[in-house]
Amino acid sequence: MNFIQAQQNLEEAGARSAARTAMGGQMRVETLMAEMSAREDEGASSSSPRQAKVAG
Repeated sequence: MNFIQAQQNLEEAGARSAARTAMGGQMRVETLMAEMSAREDEGASSSSPRQAKVAG
């Protein structure tokens, strides 16, 4: 393996590592968003004065 091949291999490995890091971050954000949405749904299903509708 020559220097150019070694450099390309390092760049590819770095790109794969960066992609894994980005995907991990995206998955954490999606998990947090799902948890926040679930909490909002739970809050909406309870009788909150803010969301109560007056019949009439």
